[in-house]
Amino acid sequence: MKLSREKRLRFGIWNDYFVSGSLVDGEWKMREGYTEEKINNFFQSTKYRTYLDEKFYPKYKKDQCDWFSGKYYYPETYKKNPMLDGEWFVKPTRGTNGDGVILTKGLTKVNVRDAIYQRHIKNPLLYNGRKQDFRFFVVLQIYGGYLRTFIYPEAFIRLSFKPFNNSAWDEKIHLTNYEFYVKESFESREKGLVKFSEYEHRDLFYKKFVKIMQDFSQEVFNRMNGYNQRNLIHVFGLDMIPDEDFNLWWLEINEGPGPTSGAIPRLPSFFKSYPLDFMHSVFDELLIPMKSDTHIRTNNFDLIYEKELKYNKWIFV
Repeated sequence: MKLSREKRLRFGIWNDYFVSGSLVDGEWKMREGYTEEKINNFFQSTKYRTYLDEKFYPKYKKDQCDWFSGKYYYPETYKKNPMLDGEWFVKPTRGTNGDGVILTKGLTKVNVRDAIYQRHIKNPLLYNGRKQDFRFFVVLQIYGGYLRTFIYPEAFIRLSFKPFNNSAWDEKIHLTNYEFYVKESFESREKGLVKFSEYEHRDLFYKKFVKIMQDFSQEVFNRMNGYNQRNLIHVFGLDMIPDEDFNLWWLEINEGPGPTSGAIPRLPSFFKSYPLDFMHSVFDELLIPMKSDTHIRTNNFDLIYEKELKYNKWIFV
């Protein structure tokens, strides 16, 4: 059976984690029992899908602008150039890893197609003098007639390459892109990521993130309630930035949840197993029960939203 473009994309994300193997005693080995054939079998299943339709999910940055404009956690953002003064990020609507992001003072001379214009947050909360953002991992699930949202309690903090300086307009100061560390030197990679669980404000910001994700989940529910539905599971990463007033601001959704196995060797030693642990937990605790029609019991996730969907009919395609 030929896979659709969206299904091929999702298969590629999942296959990368489970087929490429996992880190055991410092060496890469195939995870026992996980083969390309097994993963493909899950993706061919008629019991569920592995992604949300775009009308129910803000996949691209322009979609997120439509969904969240005016929300208390969403920075001032426009889909068209507002021609305003001040400091702005111009982000390609489908860009990744900071590619194509423009930092600019004033927008009168900027003209970029297929981009969003997002106002710079001038008072970010710093970590050891550097700008920071948080990468959270989220799972949306439809199963047994309910929409559920699970959050993986561990996250990681990404730091800017250079110390913060609001008077300097440098991408290595204002972008928290781990690629800057990777390109610099192997030794510098240990400095670019921090465990969220060890962060002094972890509990405060985690509670704020839960509240934001409950609001987001309700937006998803409002859009899909009453439509024909199918069992599905959708995994993604979400970037948020804190400010000095302890507000938490939505930056963007990432199509994949985090570093793939191909990128894992470039991570600091204390992070190498983390993305794989997360995806294996998704597979073992959420996907396998869906396939076998058993009750979901999670040990490694926080269930933060659960609401019964109304639908015209349940479909399994």
